[in-house]
Amino acid sequence: MALKISEEAAVQMPMKTVASLIALVAIGTWAFFGIQEKLNSNSTKLELMEKDLIENTAFRIGWPRGTLGSLPADSEQFMLIEELYKQVEKLQIQQESGMHNKVNIEFLTKQLEKALEDIEELKDSNREIHYKNGNGGWNMEEIVIALLMIVNQEIKEHRIQPNMSTCLKGKRVAERESKSHVQYQCIKSLAETEIYMGEKSIVKLILK
Repeated sequence: MALKISEEAAVQMPMKTVASLIALVAIGTWAFFGIQEKLNSNSTKLELMEKDLIENTAFRIGWPRGTLGSLPADSEQFMLIEELYKQVEKLQIQQESGMHNKVNIEFLTKQLEKALEDIEELKDSNREIHYKNGNGGWNMEEIVIALLMIVNQEIKEHRIQPNMSTCLKGKRVAERESKSHVQYQCIKSLAETEIYMGEKSIVKLILK
């Protein structure tokens, strides 16, 4: 026998079942709207994240290229860096100039010291020189450095040397070419000298 269901059909069920159905429908409705709200919230967050991602990508590409401009702090830093670079360049120029001046000062100091030594030597020489007028010319007594050639314990020749170093060098050269009975010696002694045809020579040694 077929079951006939119509709008006028009456259904009888316990009140407990009706309450359960109503509660179930309410819970389902609440859950649906809760899920819908959660989906809407997640969709909004996804849209915001996508927008931030697009902006971040544009910033990451555009900032290094300078297409997005620069911050005031960055501009100030660039100005400070440029100013520091100029100051460093000036200091380098001053340092190089100072090094050049230092070399010049050292050179002039050495020249001045040498000139003072020469002056002192001339003063000493002038104090030790005695002039004599004889043989139609002027002879002088002064302290000289002389290279002596001694043959059989007798001075045979003496030549004026500019300094002791030159005298010792000449002595070594002469000894290599000399015979056994010939000796050479450098001395600093008082001597009578004369100038003949622009060349100074020893007239006699004054040994004390």
